Amino acid sequence: MTSYLKKNLYTPMRYNCHWETRDELDFLSRLGRNDLTSTHSAPRRVLLTRYLDAALQRSNWGLMDKAKCIATAHAMMTENA
Repeated sequence: MTSYLKKNLYTPMRYNCHWETRDELDFLSRLGRNDLTSTHSAPRRVLLTRYLDAALQRSNWGLMDKAKCIATAHAMMTENA
């Protein structure tokens, strides 16, 4: 059994090839706060900065709204300032 199934999660993780904007925003809200990831050791602000740097280089956004994801990440950075 995988580790994420052992935890009591409120929202199920979606694993398919159709990652949507709501999935990306959920990822951002959990970034640096989730016990299931190894990134909880880094400060949230650093992780959001790395996300924004990577987002500028990303070429394929698929079903995600690029502007909304980047704006949300910027808003989260100002909250954690």
